[in-house]
Amino acid sequence: MKTTDPVIHEFFNTLGLNQEETEVFLTLSKNGEMTVLQLSRLTDIPRTNLYRIIDRLKKNSLAA
Repeated sequence: MKTTDPVIHEFFNTLGLNQEETEVFLTLSKNGEMTVLQLSRLTDIPRTNLYRIIDRLKKNSLAA
């Protein structure tokens, strides 16, 4: 799921999220819990990167 709406990305950018973090946040918000493999397939972000992204989202209280 690639979000192409620049307004959404600009909003999340003002919150301090980069494009990949925004994609992960929006994908999880839309689809609920999923494995890293499922998330990787939906976002086209490598699993190794997703672990770091998820840690940053958790650190900022944007993921559980």
